[in-house]
Amino acid sequence: MFFNKNLRYLRRHQKNGLSQAQMAQQLRISRAALVSYENGHAEPNLALLNGMARFFAVSLEELVNEDLSGQPVLRMPEACTGRQEEI
Repeated sequence: MFFNKNLRYLRRHQKNGLSQAQMAQQLRISRAALVSYENGHAEPNLALLNGMARFFAVSLEELVNEDLSGQPVLRMPEACTGRQEEI
């Protein structure tokens, strides 16, 4: 599983260096919980995993099972991110 590595990588690179506090606020979780996920000390429930995958515009399969750190990261313009909820 690559979840914790991917979570840290995507937060830092896809979201333009979003801080842990900022990301935790957007996901409506505590910063401590996010740190635990990034360090591999805890795993989020399925609903939160799905929310994280949507947040980063990747599939749940990619977020959990693929090493995304070697792949180019596409940054989505902020205006495009709201359309995900419509689809």
